[in-house]
Amino acid sequence: MKRQRLSLQAADVGLPEVGSRRGGLSQQEVAVLSGVSTRWLARLEQGLFKEDDVELLRRVLNTLCFNAEEQDALLRQAGWQPQSWGEVPQQQLQKYLQKLLDGIDHPAYVVDHLWNRVCWNKSAARLFTHWLGKQVQHTSFIDYLLLDPHSRLFIQNWEKHVVLWLGRFFNNIRPYQDHESVVQFVDEHCRISPVFERLCNKRRHKRTSKIGLRYVFHTAKGDRAFGRMSFPVPDTPGWEMVVWLPAADKKTAPAPAPEKYADAPQGGQEPPSIAGDGLP
Repeated sequence: MKRQRLSLQAADVGLPEVGSRRGGLSQQEVAVLSGVSTRWLARLEQGLFKEDDVELLRRVLNTLCFNAEEQDALLRQAGWQPQSWGEVPQQQLQKYLQKLLDGIDHPAYVVDHLWNRVCWNKSAARLFTHWLGKQVQHTSFIDYLLLDPHSRLFIQNWEKHVVLWLGRFFNNIRPYQDHESVVQFVDEHCRISPVFERLCNKRRHKRTSKIGLRYVFHTAKGDRAFGRMSFPVPDTPGWEMVVWLPAADKKTAPAPAPEKYADAPQGGQEPPSIAGDGLP
C-alpha cells in the first residue's frame, strides 16, 4: 500500500498540481481523502490492522486506485472473509460459480438479468451447442431463441415454449425495467423481433412457467427430454442458475405382474394387506 501511495500523482486522485512537489501522495493527503486519521493510516502501513476496521481499509484502497481484484486480495490478506456474494468481485464470483457448475452432472449454467451467459458446465455446452458450445452465434439466450434458426429445429414445440420463456424473462427484468441497459435491450429487440415486440406489448407480468413442464430437445443423438429448475444467485443483480434434469419418458412401463403369495387365500381373493405396503 505504501508503494502504491508513493507511485500515484496528485491528478490520479483528483488533487490539483500545486507548485513543485515530489512524486507520490503524502499520508496526510490519503488520510483526508479516505476519511481516516493520519495516525491510523501510518499504523496500517506498518501492518497493524484490526478486523473491525474493514470499512476504513476499503476507503483507503479505493483512494489508492486499487482495482476490485487487488482490493479483494488485500482484504483477504488482512484477514477479511466475504459474508455474501455481493462482497465478492464479479470475476472471482464467476470462478466460484464455475467450480459449482463443474460439480453438477447435468446441464447447468448461470445467466445475468438479460439472460446473457455468465458461466456453464461441459454438459450444458454439449446440449446447447449453438449457444454455449462450439457453434455459438449469440451470447444471449433471448437472441439465440429468437434470432438463430437452429433454436426452432432444436426445441420441440418452439412456438409454445417461446411464449413461456419470454413471459418468464419479462417477469425477471421487472425490478430492472428502468435501468438503461434493460431499456436499450427491450427497445432493440422490439425492433428486430416481431415475436418479442408482440409479447412485450402485452406485458403479461405474471408467472408463466408451469411446474413439471417437460422440454424436448432434438439433438444429434436423438430426442432428449428435460425438466428445468432455476435458482437465483443471492446478492447479485438478477443472476440465475439453471439446471436441466433428465425427464422420464412419457411412455409408461407395463405394470408388473401381481406377486404370488404362498399363503394366498383360496378362491382368487387378494392376499392380506401388509403394514407399509403401497407406499412409494
